[in-house]
Amino acid sequence: MGIPPARRIGGGMEEILLERMSWRAIAQRIATGWNRVLVMVGSIEQHGPHLPVGTDTILGYAWGEAIARKLGRMLVAPVIRPGLSFHHKGFAGTITLDEALLLTLLEQTCASLADSGFQYIFLLCSHGGNWPVVHQGLARLRMAAPTARVLTLPPEVVEYIEEQIYAFLSSRGISRAVAGIHAGLRETAYMMWLAGNLVDRDAITCGLVDEAVLAQLRKGLKLSELTPTGVLGDPRGATQELGKELNELTVSLYVEAIRRELARETY
Repeated sequence: MGIPPARRIGGGMEEILLERMSWRAIAQRIATGWNRVLVMVGSIEQHGPHLPVGTDTILGYAWGEAIARKLGRMLVAPVIRPGLSFHHKGFAGTITLDEALLLTLLEQTCASLADSGFQYIFLLCSHGGNWPVVHQGLARLRMAAPTARVLTLPPEVVEYIEEQIYAFLSSRGISRAVAGIHAGLRETAYMMWLAGNLVDRDAITCGLVDEAVLAQLRKGLKLSELTPTGVLGDPRGATQELGKELNELTVSLYVEAIRRELARETY
């Protein structure tokens, strides 16, 4: 099974994924204080010749479940996808929404979850390209679900988490350029641990190793104009063991950040 991934980050047996629960089971949880729901926003986009186009969605399910279990009394909504993947057009299998449609999808998702009785709706992105829509559209999301508190992590917190992950990789002798921002060593390691059966190890090849590439993407260039493989970074050094550490670190950083945000809302 690929989505959700076969491997879980941490333990926990009680079902918390909405799409695997009946409406009655969900209502009973909400009635007993499970009034928080996590919405992960992923994508369906190319991730090089070695990773599946559902990579960000697989990460969304794995991280979402692990985060919710650590926070406690929180359910997990279906991962939102497709997302905003304009930069990946030109590679087979990529499906992209425009910003307006993605925001509408998020609005209606939040409204539906609020109608179900959830009081706290927390949005996170397992595809980094979705963050601008979430941040810029937060006021509209809150208007769409007035009976709930719609929350996310501020941009500076997201940036801090990214810096902590790259600092960890640097401590292992892995540069930011090698780790990459798309289908490089970092994402490949994530996937080797979570869904190794979906990683085509024979197709792993060095991509574009250039720390300045993000600035080029911000100018509107597509990845197909920068690299024929769609890989930003060098995934050849990725291992399952590193993937386990990276997944656990990523989850712990998000859990700490979400706890702080929820504490501000609760007290």
